[in-house]
Amino acid sequence: MNQFNEKTRVQVPAMVHLLRLGYQYYGKISKTGQNKIYDPTTNILIDVFRQQYKKLNPNLNDKDVKNTLLEINDALRNNDLGRSFYEQYLVSSVKKLIDFENIDNNVFHFTAEFSCINDDEFIPDLTLFINGLPLVFIELKKPNNKNTLIDEQKRMLEKRMPNKKFRRFLNLSQLMIFSNNMEYLSEDGIRPTQGAFYATASNNKIFFNSFREDYINGEEFGFYKQFEYKDIDQQQENKILVDFKCIGLNETSEYKTNIDLLTPTNRIITSLCSKQRLLDILRYGIAFLNQVKEENKNTISIKEKHIIRYPQLFALYALRNKLEQNIKSGTIWHVQGSGKTALSYFLTKFITDYYSKQYIIPKFYFIVDRLDLLEQATREFEMRGLKVNKINSKNDFKEHFKKQSAFENNDGKLEITVVNIQKFDVDDADDNIFKYDLKSQRVFIIDEAHRSYKPEGSFLGKLLSADRNAVKIALTGTPLLKQDKETWKIFGEYIHTYYYDKSIEDGYTLKIFRDDIKTTYKEQLNKIYDDIKIQNKVVNTDDIVEHPNYVEKLVEYIINDFQMFRINNNDNTLGGMIVCKTANQARKIFECFDKVQINLNQITSKAKQTNFNVGLILHNYEDKEFRSDVINDFKYNCTVDLLIVYNMLLTGFDAPRLKKIYLARQMKDHSLLQAITRVNRPYNEYRHGFIVDFADIKDNFEKTNNKYIQELNAFDVDDPSIGIRTNFYEDLSVKKDDIIKEIKEIENKLFYYSIDNLEEFSHEISNENDKNKLLDLKKAITKLQEFSNISILIEDDELKDILSFIEPNKIRSIKNEIDNRIDFINIQDDFLNKPVHTVHVNNILANVIFSFKLVDQSLMDIISEREDVDIKTKCDLLVKRFSEYKKYSDTFEFKDLKTQVLEKIKELRIKPATDEVELKKTIEFFKKISDSLNELERIDNKLEKKYDGDIIFVKIHKLLQKPKKTTNLNIKVVDKLYVDEELTLFELLSHIKKELNTKTQNNKDFLANETVVQRATTTLIKKFIKKNNIENISEELIKYIAKTITKEYIEELNK
Repeated sequence: MNQFNEKTRVQVPAMVHLLRLGYQYYGKISKTGQNKIYDPTTNILIDVFRQQYKKLNPNLNDKDVKNTLLEINDALRNNDLGRSFYEQYLVSSVKKLIDFENIDNNVFHFTAEFSCINDDEFIPDLTLFINGLPLVFIELKKPNNKNTLIDEQKRMLEKRMPNKKFRRFLNLSQLMIFSNNMEYLSEDGIRPTQGAFYATASNNKIFFNSFREDYINGEEFGFYKQFEYKDIDQQQENKILVDFKCIGLNETSEYKTNIDLLTPTNRIITSLCSKQRLLDILRYGIAFLNQVKEENKNTISIKEKHIIRYPQLFALYALRNKLEQNIKSGTIWHVQGSGKTALSYFLTKFITDYYSKQYIIPKFYFIVDRLDLLEQATREFEMRGLKVNKINSKNDFKEHFKKQSAFENNDGKLEITVVNIQKFDVDDADDNIFKYDLKSQRVFIIDEAHRSYKPEGSFLGKLLSADRNAVKIALTGTPLLKQDKETWKIFGEYIHTYYYDKSIEDGYTLKIFRDDIKTTYKEQLNKIYDDIKIQNKVVNTDDIVEHPNYVEKLVEYIINDFQMFRINNNDNTLGGMIVCKTANQARKIFECFDKVQINLNQITSKAKQTNFNVGLILHNYEDKEFRSDVINDFKYNCTVDLLIVYNMLLTGFDAPRLKKIYLARQMKDHSLLQAITRVNRPYNEYRHGFIVDFADIKDNFEKTNNKYIQELNAFDVDDPSIGIRTNFYEDLSVKKDDIIKEIKEIENKLFYYSIDNLEEFSHEISNENDKNKLLDLKKAITKLQEFSNISILIEDDELKDILSFIEPNKIRSIKNEIDNRIDFINIQDDFLNKPVHTVHVNNILANVIFSFKLVDQSLMDIISEREDVDIKTKCDLLVKRFSEYKKYSDTFEFKDLKTQVLEKIKELRIKPATDEVELKKTIEFFKKISDSLNELERIDNKLEKKYDGDIIFVKIHKLLQKPKKTTNLNIKVVDKLYVDEELTLFELLSHIKKELNTKTQNNKDFLANETVVQRATTTLIKKFIKKNNIENISEELIKYIAKTITKEYIEELNK
């Protein structure tokens, strides 16, 4: 094979995969086509655009087309991330650029290496067009490329996005895909190093989103397997190969591997660029944000462009399925921090379109139960361009409900009314205001649907009865589980779910660490309790935690700890929150904070002195405008360092810079999860949020976590060069017999690797994370390369013949792939092993009564055992897989695994796993079995290839690999032959297979007499052993081999 590179491994296969999706290859576009084939300022394909634009707008002429192109060009010049182009042209219904209703009215093209040039240049690997508009570009890397996706992310952010010369190209592009054709690494989180990701252009950050299809019928890749692909057009395929100088590539095994439907790159292209999906994403999944922020007393505007996250997209699809079944209520359970406000925005676009096809206009109500959440939601929706109607009183609400019109603005903007649930508290006499207009459909989106509303006579009851025909969508990250108050019972079954573990893997939320406080500190606090109680025996706990002695020591610890937190992370933008046990304790902390800070500064070196600014948020402290200013100063202006709260801001408060909470009160159930997940939003490249636990929440957390686990289960949904030789000819003096023996050992070591297909080999080692195994493999390959060079150097035909099992020109590529994998693991290890955060407070006040130290950090696993699906689903999937595993079900390995699973299921029926520890062990068990079965299937597939698909001899091979324990054979001898020397077994069976097939073809009655077959097989075995000088095989073992071969051979051929 002449080429094994990025072009042949990922770029060309991705282009061919697009043919399956119905795209047409436009051809390679050169600069000579400027102003003829394409517009060089935008890369729009002129003729394709002209034909399609006139087709979709038949009343327009060529002059209109030319004017529209000029208008588009002007719109793309704007420094608005393409918002004017998107809103005025791309999704406009006035002059259609795309027919979103009828896919077949559009044409889809692609090309590769199409330069974006405007006094500067960048060249995307692939460009995808709809009706001549270049709306998608794809950047591809080969697996284990040292230039990781992080580098690509950085290049986009630092070089391309700020470059005004690329503005029109990037404003026109709506979707960007980046892939190194590797599976996701769960530890990557917010810093992706491998996988296939998508993004859209933005000024300040390019967030790489992963994409995972929802399971279909219990299958992870169900969507891809059910997708209706088109046959590959061979004429277009050949043109691609010619244009990119890859003639003959389609005849290689690597090419066949790389055009597989299920490669990571091909999967994400199907998920995002299949025609209907791409149109849905363009129509519903783009959001432009305009955020206003104060900086140095100046108001600045920050523009961002967001693309829909995959769980949000699937929530839209799931909702559509419910509506089509005339189910108008349900719960969307998406983890905190996964973007539920953004989801609500996408819902307004999606539902508006859904009902407009029925000539019904939806009216949207976003319902909250707190003023701060109302303000936050209003701000978030307005940032995204929605017209927000504000309801100031119950009377306003009544009047608004009476209106028959769906829109109150003249700009054609989508509208949403943000309303506090208290406004639904109307008298029974007012029920006539809810009279329904058949041309409109009210849609209630209930935010934070885990609130403990009273079931009877409550605002919730008024909401549910206000319009019984309304669509009611409840959003929550922590549904209520208390009996008779369960969220799903109130608002309807779960429409879609998205859990903590997936959100963490996708980088939308962070893992949380709990910081424990050293015992000496707790002892000193207990001493304070005792001292105060001596003075006043009737004092209660609240009085103790509000006492100046207690409060000042608490503040002292927080100041020192928070200072070290910032110093260790070298980041003064990090924010904190103090969650108090009582409202009065919050006031006391606020009142004494500056005094304690001044006292500490007097005894602290200047370099470690602090000037923290704190803000107090209580419902009865100052007024609403003051609290709003404090919150904005914390969230956006970074002029408040720590917030002091009691009940407010513990749910729904979204401030990414908040990375540490000092929890001084006991909490439980959903309130606890809501509070601690305030710190789980991504911020810069931090991988964790932190909870400093003064209230000993560990037990409550575990109890709460276990409750959610049960609810989820109920809902079925080193130096790499060490030891490696580099001198190829050092062993020229070694005896040839020793070299041959060593080559055989290496061949045996490579038995289950696809050394005949570099791409499959690359995939196999990409799943190997044990660096020692890779180093051992590299050592073997290096040795093999050495022997290959020796055979050429000394022109030894015997050595060349023994080395014929591997192509010499592939040895170096295999070694390079192993090197790439080792380097890649080293890069990941460097990142993962980098210290996250360490706090050292060593006897901070040596002569003071109290001393404080952080003694322990523990990871808080929030429902993290749900790696893919729940335990029940894992059981069902495994049982299904075992039942479908029929070809080799008699083999020892299969029976061993199956027995383990059946025994575990029996054990779980007798004693189900209930607590978190047992659940984790169970999940780990099923994962281990699943991994073992995956490896067994991989080995079976390799054996089938080696035996040319002859399952009879694959089965015989597996049976002889490890005979049943009931036999009387010498196990050590058997192990040496059948386990340690798998290659010998393969060569023996291949020889016998050939000979027996010949005998069967020449003599049709050969199989009629089992004794004759066994005697002939025994003779063949003995001849093979003698010819190949195989030692230590007893007569008993020979008889066993012959008997096994005879039995299976006759049984299979007589079926």
